[in-house]
Amino acid sequence: MSNLVNLNNILSQYNGISLSEMDSVSLLDRMDSKFVFSAKLLPEILVQAKDNYKVLTIDKERIFSYRSLYFDTSDNKMYLDHHNGRLNRYKVRIRTYINTGISFLEIKFKTKNGRTLKKRIKTDNIDAVLTDESRKFISENMPISAGALEPKIYSTFLRLTLVDNKLSERVTIDYDLGFENGSHNKTLSNLAIAEVKHDGKKIRFLFHS
Repeated sequence: MSNLVNLNNILSQYNGISLSEMDSVSLLDRMDSKFVFSAKLLPEILVQAKDNYKVLTIDKERIFSYRSLYFDTSDNKMYLDHHNGRLNRYKVRIRTYINTGISFLEIKFKTKNGRTLKKRIKTDNIDAVLTDESRKFISENMPISAGALEPKIYSTFLRLTLVDNKLSERVTIDYDLGFENGSHNKTLSNLAIAEVKHDGKKIRFLFHS
């Protein structure tokens, strides 16, 4: 992204929040609202939000690289459930935090009430082949067997995370998006995705009127 330096300059004006401080708003049981917008608007949005939000800061870094591998059935059941807005649906991925080298196997469940529940375990394996421990975790936490899952798509992106001053809302903003499925690659450098994670009360982030 051409304005990466500009983003860092803006984020330097924010108060920081550490991972341990952010634990109180980890929101593993939460409501999610997503917004897709032009990446060109990101600097302006960050300027407007800086008085009401803190930014996650680790070792003086405020922008982090991520890589995710998503799993699905041969008929793409989980993707189609998500695409069709079906509730009581699952998502399975291995997410790697590039800056720290830490990876997690994550299972996300969207309930009939629209809440998102997330369970995860740390894993050293970032390959497409699930370990025995990962298979056990999957079998204990979702109705689809690990044997029915196969790797589908990799995603990469840069992320910054904001937490409101009341510690009740967390906003992740992803940009420099990339996707690869083994035969095709696609980059979406012109788009950004904001996900507001909250406790089900009123959204405070400026996308919401």
